[in-house]
Amino acid sequence: MMIQCDLCHGKGSVTKRETCPTCNGAGTIDVTCMHCGGSGFEETFPIELPCSVCKGKGTVKQDCEKCGGTGGVPVEETCPKCGGSGQVDDGNS
Repeated sequence: MMIQCDLCHGKGSVTKRETCPTCNGAGTIDVTCMHCGGSGFEETFPIELPCSVCKGKGTVKQDCEKCGGTGGVPVEETCPKCGGSGQVDDGNS
């Protein structure tokens, strides 16, 4: 059984966001294209693509340390048969 994480309140991440380490917060990354455009000569053209890590936002969420980003934490339930003792009275005692 899972209950809502009390640290992140079920969101799976803490409220602060960190700067994306891949694009350094720019949200895009520069890619060098080696396409010659049919000229027969290789030319480099800088192309900006959305960062694949932060999806162009420039920041990444930090997963909750308690629930690991799931939003819930497992809870152990007491066994209804033995009351948590691990022993069942079979009536022969």
